[in-house]
Amino acid sequence: MRRDVLVTLASTPFSLFLFTLALLDSAVAIDADLNMTSMAWEERAVFPGGGRHHPIMFANATHGFLLTGSTTGATTTSDIWVYEAETDTWTDLSSTAAAFPGMARSFGYGVASSTNCSNSKAYLGFGASASGVRLADWWEFDMSSLAWRQLADFPGPGRRHPAMNWVEGPVNEIHVGLGDGVGGNYNDWWAY
Repeated sequence: MRRDVLVTLASTPFSLFLFTLALLDSAVAIDADLNMTSMAWEERAVFPGGGRHHPIMFANATHGFLLTGSTTGATTTSDIWVYEAETDTWTDLSSTAAAFPGMARSFGYGVASSTNCSNSKAYLGFGASASGVRLADWWEFDMSSLAWRQLADFPGPGRRHPAMNWVEGPVNEIHVGLGDGVGGNYNDWWAY
């Protein structure tokens, strides 16, 4: 069953400007016929892996990827799923060569390029293990070949749910920092 929820924007020019900036920042393509005074939500296929808290998610132009996180039955997971937008289907890749080789976790983070569609790489890591150890591992995942490569560990302390972004263009750096760990809430900031 399809349910649409209408989201109405405030009518001020400034709020429309902020909304436009948010869309551009998210690299969302806007159809020229789109009515900018409203947007609609459309329900998609339910995730078959059950409810999930703090998974790592990233996407390319055609597929979304979801891995790890916690469930009602487990504080950490290591499964990986791919969502195909064209067919509105989820596929579990956990028993394939694309299985996540890292430690099961929750509260990890990942990023992928949002402006360079030819870049098929996502970068991810961090989080907490089932025993509560804060992780500092760093991985590269190729969304085209579904291959994993472990990179050098993050040199700062391991942490849960850090802030992370990929500043593209001439800078082309992934920034990571903040989050929490053994030392409490961190205020550091790193570039990769």
